[in-house]
Amino acid sequence: MVAMGVVSVGIMSLVGLLSIGFTGLHKSVAMSSRTAIVQSLGAELKFVDYSTLKTYAAGFPRYYDEEGNPVTSAATALYKATITLKSAQVPGGTAGTTNAQQVSISVSGLHDADPAQTYCAWIANNGC
Repeated sequence: MVAMGVVSVGIMSLVGLLSIGFTGLHKSVAMSSRTAIVQSLGAELKFVDYSTLKTYAAGFPRYYDEEGNPVTSAATALYKATITLKSAQVPGGTAGTTNAQQVSISVSGLHDADPAQTYCAWIANNGC
């Protein structure tokens, strides 16, 4: 009888740990997916011509599935990515001329309460 009590206490504590483990797993999968989305958009931005940057940003928001793959419909998406641009001037440029853009990439979950993760990058107009 005592052995049954000891075993039941042990099993109940393991069941409690499963919940914590699944929560941690869910958060790590979400973080990995968001990171993959940002890496993908950052790679795209490397090849966007500076003169067409505003047109590129106008194509957002974009939607992604649980693995960070693009989807065409918000109805099947788990994540939404947005891009905002802010004009700036970097040192060495022509005075009074905007020669850079601060690009903010925000990725938010559509079905979770986690706040959006925002990453920033600078893109300079190098004349190419």
